[in-house]
Amino acid sequence: VADALLTLGVAQWGLGDLDAAAASHDEAIDRYDGLRDLTGSTICRIRSEQAGDASAPQPKSPPKSAASSLPLNHRMSTNQSQP
Repeated sequence: VADALLTLGVAQWGLGDLDAAAASHDEAIDRYDGLRDLTGSTICRIRSEQAGDASAPQPKSPPKSAASSLPLNHRMSTNQSQP
């Protein structure tokens, strides 16, 4: 459940719902602490701080690679082995 709450918080943060993200991460922290999972708790604390800080950088779309801008048939033909 703690992992799901962490993931939910990340999704909420990505959608710009910072209050909901912070709440999800706070609940996840409580659950991780109950499990004595220091790694999960630490990750949540970092994410919760970012989600609660409106000035924190917002997630961006990953950069488009040069290969992904090529037509699909070109990408497929370049991935095939040569005879």
